[in-house]
Amino acid sequence: MKRAFLLLCAALLLLTGCSTPPAEASGTSETSSAESEPPTDENEYTKKAKEAAQAVYPQLKSYTPYDYSLDLSAVNLIDDGAAPAAMDALRELLAERGIRIEAGAGVTLTLGGGAENAPEGENYRIDCTQDTVVLSAKDASGQFYAVKTLGALTGDSSTLYALCVEDGPTVPYRGIVEGFYGTPWSHEDRLSMIGFCGDVRMNTYIYAPKDDSKHRDQWRELYDDAEEAKLTELIHACAENNVRFVYALSPGLDFRFTADGYEADFEALMAKYDSLYRLGVRDFALLLDDLPDRTAQAAANHAKLVNEFREAFYANHEGLSELLTIFAEYFDGYITADYTYTLARRLNDDVEVMWTGPDVSLVNLNAASMEQPNRLYGRKMFFWWNYPVNDYCIDRLLVDRVTGLAADLPEAISGFVSNPMNQAEASKLPLFTLADYLWNPQSYDRAQSYDAAFRSLYGDLAEDMRLFCDTICAGYINNYTDSLRFQTLVSRFSAGNDAVCAELKALFTALKEAAAAIWENDTTGFAAETEPWLKKAELYGEMGELLMTLAEGAETMDHAEFWSLCTRILELREQTDASSAIVSGKVLTPLFADFEALVTARRELIPAPAFAAGSLQTTLSAYGTNTPDKATDGSLQTYFWSSAAPKADGSDSFTLTLNEPTAVRNLYLAMGADETDGDRLTGYTLEYSSDGETWTAFHTAVNGDTLYLQGLDFEARYIRLSNLRGNTWIALRELEVNTTRPSTNVDVHAEQATISSTQGCYQAGYEIENALTYGSDRYYWSEGAAAPGFAVTLDLGKITDVHSLIYESGVGAATEDYIRSGVMEYSTDGVSWETVGRYSTRNIYLHDLNLRCRYLRYVSQSEQDYWLSLAHFAVNEELTCDSVAVTAPGRAQHEAFRLLDGSFTTSYRATVKAGDTIAVDCGGISVSEITLLASSLPAARLSLVSGGATVELGALSEPFGRISPETPTEAEKLLLTFTEDGLADIQEIFFS
Repeated sequence: MKRAFLLLCAALLLLTGCSTPPAEASGTSETSSAESEPPTDENEYTKKAKEAAQAVYPQLKSYTPYDYSLDLSAVNLIDDGAAPAAMDALRELLAERGIRIEAGAGVTLTLGGGAENAPEGENYRIDCTQDTVVLSAKDASGQFYAVKTLGALTGDSSTLYALCVEDGPTVPYRGIVEGFYGTPWSHEDRLSMIGFCGDVRMNTYIYAPKDDSKHRDQWRELYDDAEEAKLTELIHACAENNVRFVYALSPGLDFRFTADGYEADFEALMAKYDSLYRLGVRDFALLLDDLPDRTAQAAANHAKLVNEFREAFYANHEGLSELLTIFAEYFDGYITADYTYTLARRLNDDVEVMWTGPDVSLVNLNAASMEQPNRLYGRKMFFWWNYPVNDYCIDRLLVDRVTGLAADLPEAISGFVSNPMNQAEASKLPLFTLADYLWNPQSYDRAQSYDAAFRSLYGDLAEDMRLFCDTICAGYINNYTDSLRFQTLVSRFSAGNDAVCAELKALFTALKEAAAAIWENDTTGFAAETEPWLKKAELYGEMGELLMTLAEGAETMDHAEFWSLCTRILELREQTDASSAIVSGKVLTPLFADFEALVTARRELIPAPAFAAGSLQTTLSAYGTNTPDKATDGSLQTYFWSSAAPKADGSDSFTLTLNEPTAVRNLYLAMGADETDGDRLTGYTLEYSSDGETWTAFHTAVNGDTLYLQGLDFEARYIRLSNLRGNTWIALRELEVNTTRPSTNVDVHAEQATISSTQGCYQAGYEIENALTYGSDRYYWSEGAAAPGFAVTLDLGKITDVHSLIYESGVGAATEDYIRSGVMEYSTDGVSWETVGRYSTRNIYLHDLNLRCRYLRYVSQSEQDYWLSLAHFAVNEELTCDSVAVTAPGRAQHEAFRLLDGSFTTSYRATVKAGDTIAVDCGGISVSEITLLASSLPAARLSLVSGGATVELGALSEPFGRISPETPTEAEKLLLTFTEDGLADIQEIFFS
């Protein structure tokens, strides 16, 4: 009788509705949505009830706070026809909170759908009096969500601030599709994600992992006992979390639609699905996407397969939800009359069809976005959203909140699933906000939802996580924007405003400490799967601190201390450059790339070379502030940049007007914004004149490589580059006459080789042979994705001792086109291969190798959409320069000529022994002082060669060294002799 009375009370509560509190409760009669104003009679209880309601995510649709609370330390638990899974979840919640279940408790807690007007479907209600709490819903899903909301309202306590809740989802099917390429999720990742889906009220998990060969490539094969055990565990986890486990099969690659093959393959399909049905699966998908054949016949075949499977399988299996499918044309831009129109006319009317929108990855979606596919198929599409999936940009973590989905989109779709990242834990941040949107799109606030995601998922680490994610979140959804906290400050600092140094330094410290805290304290798995980004962010934080210290101390710090900080930044930058993880690609990465210019603007470490004074004129117009004077300022960090290519008739020119007639001894010319930039002339003629009217040609160039002409012997007032030829805008970094800049003309010596690729090239001009040439702006560009098995091979022509290797990719207009996961191999016969190493970066520089082989190849191991752009592939390559000679050759990218290139971000790096030497050509100039900048310097002594005699200057062992002869000395050579073994890493040697 008591149970019947309590159930009657519960029914009366339901009949009253949230707008009218029960008679014994003197709470507000106003119903509040998540965005409504607080009740006018707000007091301590209603305020706390409202705060508790607003902390629930996904956001509640409607609630009414009351002016009392209930002590739930003990409850009388009543089962009013509750679903077993929901009741189990409630009992588990009570046990977690230490809430006792006692028949005589002061508060009665009821769960079920026995009341006549309990909400249908996934909707639910929570009603309170001063001694009762009723969780009511007809459907098991609604009951489960009522339990979840009760847990969220009470937090970690056993106190419930009374309120009435009416809630339910807007989109009926909400969840994820594990459909990405690349590194798969582990079984533990999947179980964790299913639990997360239950927590955020997503009800659909589509199992379609690319690493499961029996899902796609070997779809006919049944799972073995071990595989079935794992699938069963996933199925049970879904049941416990109110999530549909949708098993997807992709048979389209080799399903036989021929008369002699269709019946056998159809039977195999039925058997495969039946094996999953016996495991407990009741939700199925048949996927026919990413197939090459999009003809009318293919459409007819695909419609026939889906229709006949649905009819045959669904007739003999009970309890199934509607079949899900996706076809070869799955977004608006893909639609053809042959395929989609044919298929849509023939497809069963009830089948759910997945669609990715106007494009495969898109924001700004609304109901109108679905008009075309809905009309063609005669049904609402089931939306497959390609966010936050990052299999097409694996260098990025797409962790920003959901945006660009209009509140009216749910009106035009039957369901919505997200394709997540390879990083399961990191995917939960955007998925949390997606769950919020799909539940209650009218009240979705992306900023508040994102804040709640960090609090909910990461607790005490929320602020650290937020700063880290704000710094790395650039992606398609936010127009590749990140680092908003840094953006303005970095812009002001880069413009020369050092007043921001203290504030910016504090922010860099916060980033460094945040990354370190996440790495040390995270227990979710986030740190492990995002390690490359975390480590790079931590290094950026330290680099930023050091850069601000340099800027603050530019005028007061002594040379040795200043250079010591510079070398630490160089060391850190080398580590970050080796990582392909993209961290703050538009803010912090460019800041550190400009490190040398930023430092030089505040303190000159390397004096600009002396050269004959003059001014530059050109017939080409300048782009922005990149004016002609930038090409005669002595700096390789600035340049003239034209706003158009030279005219085809060759009539454009550059003219250097010297301040006075000059006896010309040498000429230096550098093009491109930097050494790798392709904005160069393809040919030109150098001329000189005394009067600007009569011209004499003295050199003809057939490319835009850096030019250093020595041994010139003529007098001129004018130097002209005429007959300019080029297909791009032109960047001219520097044009100098009679420069003291050392010559860095480089001679290249490498093993002779031929090169081949398993693919052709994109188009003429991008042939594989381009990759054999050092220093060219031409490169190989493949004709398609560098999928697994794609390889580039060097043939040395004979078995050769190989001690070094260079492989440079991701260049030119295709910086993202490189192999994300590859293996370098070598062979003597081209049949049997041994591994050199596995790599994931654009560039590979190997030294101190001890290989004996004829062939080397780099093979892709990566499922990727990116092609390959390859600038250079060579072995045993040595770059020599007539201005410097060394007895210990420098490593790749650290050759000896870099000692003289005027940049302290490059270096000569070699393992030296006592007695090894560096000899620098001084050209007979008068030397008063020698300065050496190094990161690592074994003990050495320095001397000058003057008139054939050696002038000893003394010992050097410090990274920043200055030494002078007793009197200025006209020297032919500078000689540095090492007196101990070790690693020499010397950025620059210069003399004045």
